[in-house]
Amino acid sequence: MRWLSFFTGMLVGGVLEWGVDHFLGRRGHQQGDKSEMQLRQSLAVAQDRARALEQKVAQYEQQVEQLADCEAELETQREKIQTCQSALAVAENEIEELRASLAAAKAGRTSFSARTTPVEPDELRKIEGVGPKIAEILNEHGILTFEQLAETRVGRLEEILEEAGPRFRMAVPETWPEQAALAAVGDWEGLRLFQDELVGGRRPSS
Repeated sequence: MRWLSFFTGMLVGGVLEWGVDHFLGRRGHQQGDKSEMQLRQSLAVAQDRARALEQKVAQYEQQVEQLADCEAELETQREKIQTCQSALAVAENEIEELRASLAAAKAGRTSFSARTTPVEPDELRKIEGVGPKIAEILNEHGILTFEQLAETRVGRLEEILEEAGPRFRMAVPETWPEQAALAAVGDWEGLRLFQDELVGGRRPSS
């Protein structure tokens, strides 16, 4: 804005100087054709022009100041927008983390519920060759149902009986998984017919 003031001063001075020179020169050349009143009138016109220019310069300076204020306000709003965008990004990340935690918690509860749901044990003594004590030993090793017994290898059953002591080593579990498979699906007639072929839970050829 200093250049505008400097320009205004130069312009006003030039106008005044031109007015004075013009009228004084004419006065000298025309030997006083114009009176001092006319000179004052001319100077007044020049001053009016100068004031008009000063007003225009003042308006320009005001517009420049307003423009600077607008630019500053624009920059402030841009900074606010950036701050809001950053806060929004942080909030979105927190929401995603909460959703993931919630999903994990739900999955954990479901898994825990599945693990802790008590299994209703089956009457394993319905399997020929399995007495009350052997049924108890099987339960202690996590074999509670017909389905679990049907999925257990004969070799594993032999290991369990071996660990139980000499008293149970004579038991032969070769047909227990087969019997348990029939019992697991409720084929009691098939189980009865199969057991009719067995001797103490063993096949006659054994």
